Amino acid sequence: MLLTLLFIKRLTRLMLFAAHSDVHPNILLVPLVAGYLLYIQRRPVSAGYRSSILGTLTVTGIGLAALAAGIGGRGSVTLNDELALMALALVGFVAAGGFLFLGLKWIAAAAFPVAFLIFMVPLPGAARLCLERASALASADAAALYFSMAGTPFVRHGTVFELPGIVLEVAQECSA
Repeated sequence: MLLTLLFIKRLTRLMLFAAHSDVHPNILLVPLVAGYLLYIQRRPVSAGYRSSILGTLTVTGIGLAALAAGIGGRGSVTLNDELALMALALVGFVAAGGFLFLGLKWIAAAAFPVAFLIFMVPLPGAARLCLERASALASADAAALYFSMAGTPFVRHGTVFELPGIVLEVAQECSA
């Protein structure tokens, strides 16, 4: 609850960003799905669960690095990238709390729901652009294969096809 209060401003921005995004609407559902998965596999916390200092320090370090990059990069990074860093910091701190308060055995038992929270982090702009370009090239390769199988003469320049009487381009929007 404390983490939610500390990150409430950024969480609100992330949720508004996801609600108006064509690429990241899944972000709104991720905490609900992770919470449900934790709920259905709940077990009482026993005394056998001990804090994991190494796990806590590791994911706290990831969270602190993401938080520092997000705060230090304000103004020089896009809103998407800033929200990605802040969401990564929050997920890291949530996992650190799990390691600290519930221990390694509990985190291992709840590994999937806890790891699923990483899907709250929007893809950084550079990664999204790279994936869109790769998808456009794969679509162009498939189109070239179909043209070859159909016996259609064509000249290809990347994602642009010159066919008799028409020029076609596989747009990045078509491959996203």
